[in-house]
Amino acid sequence: PAIAAMLATVPYDPGRLTVVHATGCAPMDAKPKEALDAYPDCSILRATRLVAEGDADCVVSAGNTGATILAAARTF
Repeated sequence: PAIAAMLATVPYDPGRLTVVHATGCAPMDAKPKEALDAYPDCSILRATRLVAEGDADCVVSAGNTGATILAAARTF
């Protein structure tokens, strides 16, 4: 709902953007392995799985860099 509310305030092409629910995120101060093990459905794992399955073109993250790299390594 928060993302939908924000998107309602800006112009965008809904044909090029899909919001996918994830339960949680890897905390910035967490060790990557511990974060991904603790949050198996976190946003970065969901994003890398979407790319691996061909449902997304790329992953961009402003979050935990180590968790992002490890998620990509685990997924591909």
